[in-house]
Amino acid sequence: MEKSATGYQALDYSDEPSSRDDFPLGSDSHGDNRTRREYRATAHQRGLLLFISVAVLVVIGGGLLYTLQALSPVESEERASLIGVCSNNPEKSRDRGCVFDPMMYNWVQEPCYKRDLSDKYFAAGNWTFFADAEGTQPIAESTIRQGDAITVWVTGDFHHSHCAYILHKRLVAEEAGSIAMDTKSRSIAHTEHCFKWLSKPKPQVFDLVTLNFSREALGCVQGRLGVDCYSPEHAEICWPGQNHSTAHHAIED
Repeated sequence: MEKSATGYQALDYSDEPSSRDDFPLGSDSHGDNRTRREYRATAHQRGLLLFISVAVLVVIGGGLLYTLQALSPVESEERASLIGVCSNNPEKSRDRGCVFDPMMYNWVQEPCYKRDLSDKYFAAGNWTFFADAEGTQPIAESTIRQGDAITVWVTGDFHHSHCAYILHKRLVAEEAGSIAMDTKSRSIAHTEHCFKWLSKPKPQVFDLVTLNFSREALGCVQGRLGVDCYSPEHAEICWPGQNHSTAHHAIED
């Protein structure tokens, strides 16, 4: 990714699955095995309901990006303020008062945690998370919610629900005018990625894939929805004095 004149880089969100280095949720399958087949039938059932719900969100949100892009930087910045930045290190995040949002699979400041909405999506997914790519070492839900497991494996439909959850938050924010929202959910590039991802269901959606979103440290910003923390116009609000493209994509010691 080329560096802009401001020293900030926009995140690259492709609408196609890629390696875990390019996008945290990989798409490489690991061959048929008994454990995965046991979960695939259940995954197909919840997947049908998911795609119907997602279709509604995509239709409703079709005009959302136009609204966001129409907002001027001046109008957005007038009401924007940084609440805080979490770490991609679990211990440091707890020290900063952050909580783990399972649907973001990441740490967020308390004001940016939409607990009720997150719980609804998480319960509807009914996922089983694994500590291995073969799906032989299930992880308890309580362990997932603690946020200490940086890399896990889960069926690919989690990615679709993650995107639907973010779009849902953005629709709520559009009604509210000013809202506390994490930096990833504010990203127009990531929102566009989610629209594309949800409009093109992938056949590998029920295979086990890598989930390690929490390698990216998220900030929490109070302000209008048009504040995009990965744009040169707003980066200084969200990451004061830092180059977010390097400072927020590596696991801290």
